[in-house]
Amino acid sequence: MKSLNIKGSKYDIGVIDLFNERIVLFPPSIIGLLSSIYGEGAEPLLVFLGKKLGRSMIEKWDDELKPKTVNEITEIFSEIFSATGWGQLITRDISNDQIVFQLMHNVSSTLEIPSKFIDYFITGYITGFA
Repeated sequence: MKSLNIKGSKYDIGVIDLFNERIVLFPPSIIGLLSSIYGEGAEPLLVFLGKKLGRSMIEKWDDELKPKTVNEITEIFSEIFSATGWGQLITRDISNDQIVFQLMHNVSSTLEIPSKFIDYFITGYITGFA
């Protein structure tokens, strides 16, 4: 994992500490397990879990970092997302009405499980941020 240069964040041997709150990310194998058990029924659960993670993280950053612009908080989100192994999230367009991301090197492209299930989680994660 690359080093995070964000105020309030620390990384040590698999533990992400963000403003004294431990962040735990879903490994892709758990998503694969959920998809094998629930099939298409895993979609709402994965989107929900992604939304909860994205929302709680952005609320914490907003409280602690007090970003002044949408651009600033979006760049923080992109940097954290890209450092966690899900893929590289590049911001293509930012306005008060919409934010356009491009996801490169998506983790699902390297795994044997159906990528749509990981994409459900990632979609929820980005939606939770928004």
